[in-house]
Amino acid sequence: MSAEASAGQERRIVELSGSGFTIGEIAAELNVSRSTVKAARKRQGIVGLPGPKKEPLDWVKCGSEAQYQAHRRRGETPCVACRVGMRIASNERKKRRRKTWDTKEESK
Repeated sequence: MSAEASAGQERRIVELSGSGFTIGEIAAELNVSRSTVKAARKRQGIVGLPGPKKEPLDWVKCGSEAQYQAHRRRGETPCVACRVGMRIASNERKKRRRKTWDTKEESK
């Protein structure tokens, strides 16, 4: 298939792009290639897709290194509990490394 979409297809691509459909989903819906969808989106000035809505974090689990990373992945400022949890985990890791390093020094 060519990378050209008809005017009606382009309108439909724009509609579906605004509804949060992925390029693959739009291509399957309109029975065109992904390159056709990408070219039409480029002509229309559509850049990126809105990502799926993320569920709010479970605040009961907050306070761990993993939840700190979850905040960061979402572009959020980590909560106080997660910052404290991250700090504790980081300090424990540093202590383990120091202990290992000291053990190596003593054996020499």
